[in-house]
Amino acid sequence: MRPENINTVCHRWLLENINEESVCIDATMGNGNDTLFLAEHCRYVYAFDIQKEALEHTKERLAGRENVSLFLASHAEMDKYVKESVDAVVFNLGYLPKGDESVTTLWESTQTAVKKALALLKSDKCLFLVFYIGHAEGNREYRSFLSFLPTLQNVKVERTYTYIDRHDAPILYQIRKIGDEIL
Repeated sequence: MRPENINTVCHRWLLENINEESVCIDATMGNGNDTLFLAEHCRYVYAFDIQKEALEHTKERLAGRENVSLFLASHAEMDKYVKESVDAVVFNLGYLPKGDESVTTLWESTQTAVKKALALLKSDKCLFLVFYIGHAEGNREYRSFLSFLPTLQNVKVERTYTYIDRHDAPILYQIRKIGDEIL
């Protein structure tokens, strides 16, 4: 039996945590899959990527939706653009599918982005992070995250998901903010 696609699981978990009045962030827009999903289910979405190609793919996928702002900017700069509290933040880390695999998310900017996302996130709301550990930088990013996670206060790991039949399978985390102070 084939395991359920990690992005399908992420979207199902998102639906348990958002509604039509939610404001959300797609921290890594990529080809726009998460951005479109959020735009279909939320009041407003802010989406970020550093690659122009990702922005163009996402614009095409959104087909004129007006409840989305797309930024050609690092997720580490989200607080410069988002000036309201949000209900969920999604990180689908790694590289742009069918793009340049040498351009990846890096732990240094992702760590900054996670801190900023937690600061923007409303209490009792969630971050969703997908790590792709099958490539070197993704593995480094994930290992660094595991060391960083215990340093955060007022958050808890709600649940995780991965494919049990692969040692290099992607890993999904749902992290709930349980207080207002985040270190």
